[in-house]
Amino acid sequence: GKTFKVDPEEKRLFDDALARLRAADFAGGAAGLNGLMARYPATGYKESVLYWLGNAQYGLRDYKESISAFKQLLDRAPDHARAPEALLSIGNCFSELKDMESSRKALELLIKQYPQTEAAQAARDRLLTMPAPAGEKKRKAHN
Repeated sequence: GKTFKVDPEEKRLFDDALARLRAADFAGGAAGLNGLMARYPATGYKESVLYWLGNAQYGLRDYKESISAFKQLLDRAPDHARAPEALLSIGNCFSELKDMESSRKALELLIKQYPQTEAAQAARDRLLTMPAPAGEKKRKAHN
């Protein structure tokens, strides 16, 4: 949703990287996005690059790097159109890492910060199917 001037080569690098991601070439897409960032560190595509880099790393099952990219996006631009999806993806990454407590926290934060989004609805649905936190199971057993 923002306007910025872009070098034709910069646009080509971005478009090529996204085309690779659409073709499920996650390694090629990540390499292209990293190359764009190295060549154009002040690129106007920065937030989009971070979002797509997080997705590429998720596709490569590099969940820790994926979380890092999504968190950078959220730190830089919490109002970015893809911010709710980035937070949902962070929850998914933590789930893949079997860190259900961090996954739950990310999903709850998503619902709190972006309550009217499709991503928040997906988070609500996911929370319904997650096992209860360990502390809650113990409390329920005592009732």
